[in-house]
Amino acid sequence: MRHCLGRGHGRTWAADRVNNLIVITSILLAAALLVPQFRRPGREWLIVCFLLFFATVVMANLQIAIGGYDPEPLGFLLLLVALGALSAGRAFDRERRLRSVEHELETARRIQNSILPRGLPSLPGLVVTARYEPMTEVAGDFYDFIVVDECRLTILVADVSGHGIPAALIASMLKVAFGAQKECATNPAEVLHRLNLVLHGTFDRQFVTAACAHIDLTERTVQYAGAGHPPSLLWKSERSELVELGENGLLLGPFRSATYRNVKHSVEPGDFVLLYTDGLVEGTGGDGQPLGGEGLKSIVRANIGQQPAVFVDRLLHTALTGIREDDVTLVLARVEAIGIPCRNSA
Repeated sequence: MRHCLGRGHGRTWAADRVNNLIVITSILLAAALLVPQFRRPGREWLIVCFLLFFATVVMANLQIAIGGYDPEPLGFLLLLVALGALSAGRAFDRERRLRSVEHELETARRIQNSILPRGLPSLPGLVVTARYEPMTEVAGDFYDFIVVDECRLTILVADVSGHGIPAALIASMLKVAFGAQKECATNPAEVLHRLNLVLHGTFDRQFVTAACAHIDLTERTVQYAGAGHPPSLLWKSERSELVELGENGLLLGPFRSATYRNVKHSVEPGDFVLLYTDGLVEGTGGDGQPLGGEGLKSIVRANIGQQPAVFVDRLLHTALTGIREDDVTLVLARVEAIGIPCRNSA
């Protein structure tokens, strides 16, 4: 019966062999869990597996040669250590990735804060109000102004696709490029054309939509051009008419040969132009339905009599009562007086 019995307590030789296989499997599993945490599997990984297998075979033979030695606790301990090390490694890795994301967001936030206007332009006869509501801490919306002189103002509202550092860097590039367009700021179509040339080829799979308006209080006109952007709105107080400024060219960036055209309207005291990003019309109202262009027009008409700041706040409050999936930026410029003598700025 000697060949049928292993250690004491009635355990068979076959049972001991099964336990030896468990030990081998545990140690190899420990190696499989630990080694890839420190380096990519390669020739060293095969060497480690071979050595562990060899050590396990030696321990198993020692068990047969020396009664009373049991390698099972060692194998089980190695397995527990490997599993614990794996869990800790993954936790530390998640923490490192989280800190990296937080650092990226903080960097993008600083970039974004540096590109938004510090204040609003002040022109005799024109009241300008702006609101910026990011969906996340780092958004892709952008707006800026060029004060040509005391009677002329150019407004740009843009929406950079994406979020985070890439969108913030593109927005900062857009700010610099827009600020350099003062010589052609009275021509929104030319401004967009030049911005498109600057942005073309500088990034992949991203783009910019934009709306550009130039208000001239001396000529009593507003000129407008768009680049793949939702149509802006012009309120004509004398006729109580809401005009959609739908002139649109291609997106900024992807197409070098894109062209843009101006539309021109007269303005009188009480008229205003509203530029906004698509987050305003894509958000849902209290009924759970997207606001849409017609819904926006209804809200605008219902609040015409309000002061610009109150008007903008009510517009945002009404439009953003439901689910919002994008950033929201809007700029309102209302004409208060016209025909004011104009002196060129320095």
